[in-house]
Amino acid sequence: RAFGHFGDDIAIELLFREVLGKAALKSGVYVDVGAFHPTKYSNTFRFYKRGWSGIVIDLEADKLRAFRWLRPRDTAVQAAVSDTPGTLTFHGDHFSPFTTSQADNAGALERATTFTVEARTLTDIIDGTKYRDSEIDLLDVDCEGMDLEVLRSLDFTRYRPKIVAVEIHAASIPEVQASGAHAFLIDQGYLYVNHVGPTSVFLRADLLQRGG
Repeated sequence: RAFGHFGDDIAIELLFREVLGKAALKSGVYVDVGAFHPTKYSNTFRFYKRGWSGIVIDLEADKLRAFRWLRPRDTAVQAAVSDTPGTLTFHGDHFSPFTTSQADNAGALERATTFTVEARTLTDIIDGTKYRDSEIDLLDVDCEGMDLEVLRSLDFTRYRPKIVAVEIHAASIPEVQASGAHAFLIDQGYLYVNHVGPTSVFLRADLLQRGG
């Protein structure tokens, strides 16, 4: 059964299996930015069920309470993730997956509310948990238009996830390849290997070159 909205999690699992072997699925660490819900539309719940654990990050406390209840092995962090620390304003509908920092998009929400959240870099968040200096197997990013800022906020000289899954809204592969997130990850030594729904999947190039 797929838990990702478009079966993204199954595609990611197959990539781990094919490139890194079945042993790579026995245990691992993920970082889920814009986690939303512990099971619904989740690209990491499939791995949690396999015994993995990691960091789940979201803007809203109610969503993180659900994670603490249903996924107690995970470390839940309330924060906005950005390459510019400070305070950010967001617009959201209670437990909606479409929380946005763009006021123009808030009109599409039935009961939009405005709130502010502390913004931290992803490196700072990881460093503040028990996963500091750990190897990250999967980085999943779904942040409604702030995905590039999230990627830029990670120190890729210290943390080099094996697989990065990032939401890039594009109608075609050339549009994905023209995006800032694609260009950034290619510069960091990743290969664009799959696209499932709005999720683009990148593999660390050295893993393929050495066959896992």
